[in-house]
Amino acid sequence: MQNKINIIEVLRNLELPLDSFAPIQQCGNFEIASQKLDALKLQVKSRKRSLAKKYHPDIKGGSAEKMKLVNQMADLIEGIKLQPPRPVPRFRTIVRVYRYTSNPNPHYASNPDSHYYRTSGATTSTSASHN
Repeated sequence: MQNKINIIEVLRNLELPLDSFAPIQQCGNFEIASQKLDALKLQVKSRKRSLAKKYHPDIKGGSAEKMKLVNQMADLIEGIKLQPPRPVPRFRTIVRVYRYTSNPNPHYASNPDSHYYRTSGATTSTSASHN
C-alpha cells in the first residue's frame, strides 16, 4: 500500500525551497522527470548532512526529535520512485462472438426455420410435375 506524502511539509522540515518539487510535477517526459527526481534526491542528501551538523543530539543546541524528523523526511524523498507510463495499445482487441447450441452439429438443427435445417430424403417440389 502506498502512503500519501505531503511534499510541502517534507520540504519545510528539510528547510528546502517549496518549489523544489515543482519541476518534477510539471515535467511531461518520464526520462527528464526521473533525472530531475535524482537531482532532488542529491539535494536532499546534502541538505540532510548539513542539518545533521546543525541538529545532531551530540552537538550543543541539537535536538533528537528534530534529527529523527529530518531523517524520516529524507528517507521519504529518497524512497520516491516514478512509474513509467503504460504503453498505449496500438491495435484494438478483436472480439469474436460465437453462438452456442446444445446440438453439436449445427447442420442438423432441430428448428425447421433455421437455415441449418436439413431434411432426410429427397427434396419435394410444390409445383406440379409435367408428364
